[in-house]
Amino acid sequence: VVLVAEAVYLFCFSTASYRSRVNRRLKLSQDKPDREAILIQLRRERGLSGDGLFRFGLQWFNRMLLESGLRIGIWGLAAIAFVAGGAAFAGVMHFRESMLEAGAAAPAAAFLVPLVVLRVKRRFRHGRFAAQFPDAMDIIVRSLRAGHPVPVAVGLVAQEMPDPIGTEFGIAADEITYGADVETAMRNLYFRVGQEDLPLFVTAVAIQGSTGGNLSEILENLSGVIRQRFKMRRKIKALAAEVQTLE
Repeated sequence: VVLVAEAVYLFCFSTASYRSRVNRRLKLSQDKPDREAILIQLRRERGLSGDGLFRFGLQWFNRMLLESGLRIGIWGLAAIAFVAGGAAFAGVMHFRESMLEAGAAAPAAAFLVPLVVLRVKRRFRHGRFAAQFPDAMDIIVRSLRAGHPVPVAVGLVAQEMPDPIGTEFGIAADEITYGADVETAMRNLYFRVGQEDLPLFVTAVAIQGSTGGNLSEILENLSGVIRQRFKMRRKIKALAAEVQTLE
């Protein structure tokens, strides 16, 4: 009975639940069949306009919000700033009982805490993207060797990989679908993510598009280099931690 119930569950529900768990873009596609509407929503959740441009005047702030991957928007950050300022004011008044110091601490906390949150989230997201990036390139390499064009290979990454890389490549695939060329979509990908390994990938795609060449071989070598660098960084961190322990 247990095996039969498990078989029914896997047959009827596992595929849908897997797709909803993979990344946000696939989860939205269950409720919105219009891919263009999904593309616009994903852009706006990240602080961009429907056309993929910055919505706010402060570009450095808009870029930090974009690369952090937060979907709370400007009003969510305003709420964080308000809570941080109120907590700082109450804390200083409780321990120091100085209205002047509390009045200075509140705006400082309201300004600094959201920036710290954005920086931490951006660093964490860059790390996750870097860890997923070699696997994404392996999917592209296998797809290209199977005879698929580059847009199809990018779409496979969007279907198979979790966030953050799954949704980012999904946005790139949708941009290609609605008129952007592959090079522009990849440059927009770097614009949204800002991770340091992406320029190598964008350059490889741009060179292949303009002069030709074996893109699958280039990406395979690039994937190996990134993996080796990732392992080297982990070894350096482990050795540094060991040295600190000995000291």
